[in-house]
Order: sequence, then structure tokens, then C-alpha cells
Amino acid sequence: MFKDNNKIHAILVAGFKPKDLFSGISKVMFNIDTFKQVYCNEDTITKAIPYFWKTFDNENYSIWFCEYKYPEDLTQIFMTCNLLSGMLQRLDTLRKNAFASMCIFGENNNNTIAGVWIWPGHRLVFELSRDWQIDYESYTVKPPLVDTPL
Repeated sequence: MFKDNNKIHAILVAGFKPKDLFSGISKVMFNIDTFKQVYCNEDTITKAIPYFWKTFDNENYSIWFCEYKYPEDLTQIFMTCNLLSGMLQRLDTLRKNAFASMCIFGENNNNTIAGVWIWPGHRLVFELSRDWQIDYESYTVKPPLVDTPL
């Protein structure tokens, strides 16, 4: 009977594999993992940014600007940091296929959150998964920043 339970468990676990929402995106021209490695391990200005523009594939990826809609509600920097950290934590499943550079600008009682996102495709990625929609309505996400087909 114990062996049967193991088989049932294996079947159930195999059946609940999450669908890869980006499986059709080509990684031939632009490999986001390689870009992340260059960004983390090399000088941003002299290595990472030139590498990005040399390899970026605007046919399959897009760049978006994101800004918090309610900066008047942000007070202490540590609280703003907690807000941003919580959002990024909830978007962890997106990390494999996307890159974000989100920053907090300002000082206590006068700060905001803004940043840039890169992800596969040309749709607003947060709408692809219910898990990614928790915070995104609190942000203005502007369409692609570079000339991309929509």
C-alpha cells in the first residue's frame, strides 16, 4: 500500500507543473540569463549596458517603465523599501524570465519608486498570471521604451 501512495504522489506532483508562459520566446539572439550575469559581474556602464544593446532582441523582448502611482502615501524610506521588497518577493516566479531594476528615489516624506523591466513578449506581463497581479495596479507601467512591434 505504501508503494501505491508513492506512485499516486508522483502522478499528482507531475500533474501540477506550472505552465511556462514564455516557452515560445526565442533565446537565440538575446539570452536574459547571460545578460543578468554580465549585469551582476561586470561594470554596468562600460560592460553591461553595451552588452545589452548589442544583444537585445526587440522582436521577442520589450522594455517597460514602471512607477508607483501613490508617492504621496510613501513616508519613511524603510517603509517604501518594505513595500518594494514585498512586491518583488511576490513576483519571484517571474524572475526566471524577466529582469528589473527598481529604485527608491528621494528622502523620508518625499520619495517614490520607479524602474525598468525587461521581459519576453510585447504584452503587459503582469496580466499573464494571477499571481503577478497583486501589486501591479499600484504602478503605472508604460508601454515599451524602444521601438518594438505591438
